This record gives sequence, structure tokens and C-alpha cells, in this order.
Amino acid sequence: GINAEYMGDSGTALAASAWVQETCLEAHTDWVRDVKWAGNIGLPFTCIASAGQDGKVIIWTQRTDQESWEKNELPPFEKAVWRISWSELGNVLAVSCSNYQATLWKMDKDGKFVCVSTLAPTAA
Repeated sequence: GINAEYMGDSGTALAASAWVQETCLEAHTDWVRDVKWAGNIGLPFTCIASAGQDGKVIIWTQRTDQESWEKNELPPFEKAVWRISWSELGNVLAVSCSNYQATLWKMDKDGKFVCVSTLAPTAA
């Protein structure tokens, strides 16, 4: 699972021994290969994306600090997902897989992520 740690009321990181687990986000069935926190400039929520050896990309969303995290899975990928990266504004997610393919995902007006571009190597 993914452990979200508490940074402290002043916004400064606490000593490693003083960190308190706030929640554990569990849904992957194999290794978690990458985790990225989305920038949320102007967005009314917080997003964390996780990528796994199991071919899953899961986007965890929290509306307020008091609410629980909502799980939203992208359609499963054929191969392991190695890396993910959010755009600067946190509205586009890039996903790269072990099959040399990359996709770009964007949230639509209904809050669902849709694939807007696929990049794959061309045959030599």
C-alpha cells in the first residue's frame, strides 16, 4: 500500500521517528513502482497517483482533509506500469509501461480520466 505521512501543523517535516501514519491506500496486487502527488493549483481537491507491476494505475482523490480518499482506476494496462508523472498544474497524467508505450490522461468534466494521447515506438 501507499503510506501518507503527516508533515506537522507548521508545514515542516517532522523527524523521521516522529512521523505518524495518517492513512494507508491499498489496492495494488503487486509491487508499487511509482507514486506521484499532483500539484493542485486552483483545484478543489488533492490527487495521488500510483503505478504498479500489476498493470494498474490508481488515482486517489481527497476533497478535504476530513474526507476519506476515493479510488479511481484507469483501465488496466497490458504490462507493468513503470513510471507516472503529473503535469505542472496537476490536470494531465503521463503513464509509461514496460511495453515501451506512454499514454496521457486528462480529467473530463465528470471527473473521469480519459486517454487523450498514446505514444508508441515505430517499427524500424
